[in-house]
Amino acid sequence: ALELMFVDALLLADKHLGISSSIHNPADYSK
Repeated sequence: ALELMFVDALLLADKHLGISSSIHNPADYSK
């Protein structure tokens, strides 16, 4: 359940930032 919440949070943040490429490029999260 926590994993799903984490992924959902990332998706929401992605929508807010308008960066869809970050989903396909996990390396961006480590920067």
